[in-house]
Amino acid sequence: MALLASRAFDALRGPQSRGAVPVEDIADATHLARTTVSRIAARELEREKATPFDLVARRVMDPDENQMQVGWNRAIMTFAEKMRTAGEAGEGASALDIALETISGVLAEEFEAGGSPERRQMLVTGYLLHAAALASASDSAASPALDAVLDWRRASYVKSSETYASALRLLLAQSGRRPKAPYTDAAIAITLHALFDGYMLLHMLDQHTYPLSLMRQAILDLGEAMTEPGLFAQRPEHNDPAPRIIQTALDSVKASHELVGPGEAAMLAGYPQEVGTEAFPDTQQFAERCIEAALRPQALALKELGAGVEQGAHAALLRMLETIEQLADDFRPLIDAAPAAPVWSEIEQLVADLLRRHHDPRSVPPDPRGAAGILVAEARRGSDGHNAWVAAIGMLSTGINPESASREDGNSRPHRHDPRGAPRASEVP
Repeated sequence: MALLASRAFDALRGPQSRGAVPVEDIADATHLARTTVSRIAARELEREKATPFDLVARRVMDPDENQMQVGWNRAIMTFAEKMRTAGEAGEGASALDIALETISGVLAEEFEAGGSPERRQMLVTGYLLHAAALASASDSAASPALDAVLDWRRASYVKSSETYASALRLLLAQSGRRPKAPYTDAAIAITLHALFDGYMLLHMLDQHTYPLSLMRQAILDLGEAMTEPGLFAQRPEHNDPAPRIIQTALDSVKASHELVGPGEAAMLAGYPQEVGTEAFPDTQQFAERCIEAALRPQALALKELGAGVEQGAHAALLRMLETIEQLADDFRPLIDAAPAAPVWSEIEQLVADLLRRHHDPRSVPPDPRGAAGILVAEARRGSDGHNAWVAAIGMLSTGINPESASREDGNSRPHRHDPRGAPRASEVP
């Protein structure tokens, strides 16, 4: 077994290109001279002794070369278009229903019977190289070519996971959900990617015992288990004391500028102390829910405004930042008690979406999420950050990315002037 494992990779690659991808076979298939094939491999891989095997391995691992990236990008576009069409038609299909339909279509097109044989072959070949390189990696005499294959595989997973995370963020935003602590969107994407890889090996072994329909549903169920209702989720109305306790806490903090815990807020609301402590296990979680309750009505309204007309995106952006600033001034103890509240990530995503929809193309930064992070961070400072985020909006209106400007200044935020007498954002042209 040890011999098989240690020699698996070299057996595939072979000496002087005499393994699974001999240079003469590549030359015959491409109608090129053998020396030309060798030169192409050396040039593309920037390694003098690179072989056709190395060239094929790199292309198998590259999500752009193997068309996996193209396939998932198409799925993201299809999902977004179906969501838009359903919204315009007033249809009641949920984002999860449309996501399941989209995923089903992609998997059927790529991997089910009658799908793409080339794509299935590419997938299996990637697993083959991955396993052979890992099996041989323990050999102290492992070659640079083996290390290169593992590096390509790592880079492939990073790139494809970024695509999956992008698709996940779109789905969560449309369905009103967010990652459940301690998960992040990247961690969820990696987990679902691993589920896909493992199940596809079983499916290609026996399609009847391991149908793709089971994997499709498992991907959605696992994704749902690793997420939770977010800021924009529909909240059912029932006899729940939590909303009243939260509102009482908001009123108390705004009046006294002192933090109240869930037990104290429950008593102020007329409930026994244990009602508050059972509903909210700790003060940080309670503070997070209070911040959400304070932000949610305005965020919902502004999300609707920003989605209406392109000019509305700019007005919604300004009002959103003003809302955050006012919230920070009114409820500073809550902001400080929950500095990493998940709601801030959702607000940053909303601000980034509004930046993308801005009617002036010059005002869309190359990294909307990064620019959104700067704007929200400044607004969270309350009145002290007002002039800074107004200045950042001004930079965007002239085509300057505030994130790059802050780096050039050597600071984490744009340059600030004396905030006294600074105009409100709604007064900025």
